[in-house]
Amino acid sequence: MCNVVHLYRIDPKNKTEISEVYAWDVNRKVNKALLQKSKAVRLELWSIENGETLVKNGWFPARRADGTQIESSKGYRLYTYPERKPLSSFPY
Repeated sequence: MCNVVHLYRIDPKNKTEISEVYAWDVNRKVNKALLQKSKAVRLELWSIENGETLVKNGWFPARRADGTQIESSKGYRLYTYPERKPLSSFPY
């Protein structure tokens, strides 16, 4: 199964966020050294794989304010590194 990782960097010239997309092996570990080597500020992974394997390899499940995990309409769940705060509900 192909998993897609989104690598986010900050462009030093205009301070905007740049996204790059790559295939990801779920058995590969993610850590601060990998984040620094890739010059990324964060990684986001959409996966349909077993979440236990991803968590064991350093990923954090992305959650909404109510504690539910973020999932796409096709069943892919969002994992991030580093961990991000749960998303709040839109107030309006």
